[in-house]
Amino acid sequence: MTCTAIPVYDFALIKGDDHTKKFQCKDGDNPTDLTGYTIQLESEEDSLDKEATITNAAEGKFEFTFVPADTETLTSKRVRYKVVFYPTGLSGVKNTEFWGSINIHTKGIV
Repeated sequence: MTCTAIPVYDFALIKGDDHTKKFQCKDGDNPTDLTGYTIQLESEEDSLDKEATITNAAEGKFEFTFVPADTETLTSKRVRYKVVFYPTGLSGVKNTEFWGSINIHTKGIV
């Protein structure tokens, strides 16, 4: 599987806020069916590591939800991450599909 529609990019989180980051995986113009997949965000900060919620498998849609406790105590301002796909579950093959940085901002400063 190749997620050509998801680039390498950075995104921001505001320290202590709730945030949901939504993605869609495509191969060219066609959504990738994520049925049976496990998707994880792995980062330099354990509190940001997440398993995705697949919101529409047939359309390749998934999201990561961050809660205040995930960022409240972070001292880092930039955290590198990668998103890995397990097509047959956690015991199967692991594919890194995209990566980037999460920029952590103090409330009111974005």
